[in-house]
Amino acid sequence: MAPSNFAFLHTEWPALRAEAFRAEQAALADPRTACFYARRSIELAVTWLFQAEGGRGGSLRMPYQPDLSAYLFEPTFKTLVGPALHAKMDVVRKLGNHAAHSARAMGVQDGVAAVRELFHVMYWLARTYARNVAARPDAAVQFRVEWLRQAADAAPAAPVASSRAEILAQEQLAKLSQELAARDNALAAERQKTDAQDIEIAALRAAVAAAKPLNVTVADTHDYNE
Repeated sequence: MAPSNFAFLHTEWPALRAEAFRAEQAALADPRTACFYARRSIELAVTWLFQAEGGRGGSLRMPYQPDLSAYLFEPTFKTLVGPALHAKMDVVRKLGNHAAHSARAMGVQDGVAAVRELFHVMYWLARTYARNVAARPDAAVQFRVEWLRQAADAAPAAPVASSRAEILAQEQLAKLSQELAARDNALAAERQKTDAQDIEIAALRAAVAAAKPLNVTVADTHDYNE
């Protein structure tokens, strides 16, 4: 298996790691798909943050509607992540929106930018919220652009882009985006009805409340501007 910039997510955030790896695999060969899955990864990470830091006594307030833009621009969320990290999240959001809703061609620079910014967001998430010290990424870890080539080589070859192909790809991703959003909303609504989910979220918040202070006592020397 090709090395991955997101391997550190595997232990505590396997679902995030899977979506981020999809973006990583496609960054060079299929930038539109890479941007789509990078945005999807941000969406899942932000949803997790609202679970972990929300609720009574939490630092996050639920926004006026449950979509990524509303989550990102909720004032308490902007305060939590800070302006630099928030800007990175918004870059990925915009690139993902473009991937799903515009047929204009997307270049390799878009795919690489989306995955690079996603890496820094995921590093911050794992560094700040890992419940197990062993799952916290090393401070020296850096984004390895050469691993994108190895990931692309390990993935199925993407078709050569044309104007018609770009339109079809955008339409397919727009449909997939709607399907995923509908699925996520249905799952969220179902989970809210179950006592088990309430207990699970309460346990998550308790674990985060215990882990976060320990994690942030270690100086964050990661270069978010590399």
